Parts: sequence; structure tokens; C-alpha cells
Amino acid sequence: MKVHLFFEQSGTWKRAFAKFGITAYDYDIENQFNQTDFQYDLFTEIENEYQNMQTLERPNPASCVFNGISRKDLIIAFFPCTYFCENNMLYFTGQNFNYRNQPKTAVLNDIIDRAEKQHYFYKTLLKFCYIVENCGYKCIIETPNSPLHFLTNHFPYKCYVDRNRSLRGDIFNKPTRYYFINCKPHNLMSYSVTPKQIKKIKYMNHGIERSLMTDEYVSTFIADVILGISTPKIQQKEI
Repeated sequence: MKVHLFFEQSGTWKRAFAKFGITAYDYDIENQFNQTDFQYDLFTEIENEYQNMQTLERPNPASCVFNGISRKDLIIAFFPCTYFCENNMLYFTGQNFNYRNQPKTAVLNDIIDRAEKQHYFYKTLLKFCYIVENCGYKCIIETPNSPLHFLTNHFPYKCYVDRNRSLRGDIFNKPTRYYFINCKPHNLMSYSVTPKQIKKIKYMNHGIERSLMTDEYVSTFIADVILGISTPKIQQKEI
């Protein structure tokens, strides 16, 4: 089995899988950490592959990011959540801090623009899932977890929720959800030593810093939930 990490460039998951003897690759359009193995515009690749599947035409399959991925492999997609997250609701209700002192017409135009972008992101995610289902790929989609997250009520898959990442050794105690497609999560829970400093999201910078996970958390999550194997932690049990 190989693991294909979509929208990932930090190398964290790649290093963690290597501990279990599993080869993994990072795919992203950027390479800020010098860890991206394959630089692709994944949105364009998803759109092209989806259209190919609709027309049953594959004029140049060698250039497709999905070429070479087999049913034995696993895709983990850290799909961009900017337009799905709970904070986005503040834009749609006009309560975002950035709207202060702006005329209502400007606010409405911005909401229209965000609504169009959210629609585009949602359609792209669904097209990605269509590709996964059509090819029979095993896939996990990671995204934040909150009651007002867009996917909570607008996604045709059940999720596994890690309600407190710090219990597995992360610096955040925020919950994260994972959607499993063509595979199932294991129900092991390894309790790790709580990090000395738990960071609160509201004090973090926006962007990639908020989405990073620690090596310890990722390794433990892989063992507990993806592989279902024992790890030498303080305590491990079925949940």
C-alpha cells in the first residue's frame, strides 16, 4: 500500500507513515516546506478527471494525478475548508469584523462572491468523491468539526470525529472530523502525555499554521484509527 496525501505539503503525515514502513507522497500546488513530492493544481486535476469520466475520454492519462493510484493504495485529502468552516458563517450573516464601516452594498457584493466560491469548492469536493467512488479508491477526507461547518448538513458521508486532538499528543484540543470512503476507521484510542502548552485557535495566525498537526498526534492517529494496531502509549482501549 502507498498513501497519497492530497493538499498536504508539510511532510508530517509522510514522515509518520514511514515509521510504519509505508511509503507516502505529498501532493500540493505549493511547496512552502520543501516537502511536496508532486506539485499539481489539484482542483484542475479533479475537474479534468471528472470530465473525462463523463465523456469516457482519456486523451492523456499519463498527465493525470490519479494515474498510478491503485485500489490497494490510500488517498488522504486535506481538502481546503476556507469556505466550509464555521467562521465563514460570519461572512454570510454580515457579522464579520472586516465588514465594519462598509456600506451595505459592498457587504452584499462580498457575500455574493463568497457564496459563488463556496459553491465551486463544494462542487469540486463532490467531483473528487465521484472519482474516488468510480475508481474504488480507499480515501479519507479530513476537515474541521463544528456544528455550523458547511459539510455537517451538506455531505452524503458519515464521519469519524476525533473530539480532542490533544489526547493523542497534539498542541490543539480542537475536534477534527474524518470521512472514510471505501474503508472504515478502527476504534482504538491511545492516550498520550498532554503537551505542556495547548494552543487556542483564537490566538493562532490564520492560514497554514492553524492546520498543522504534531508528529506525535499523526503517528498515534494512524496507528489507532487507520491501521488499528497497538502503540506503546500510556493507555490504549477500544472506543
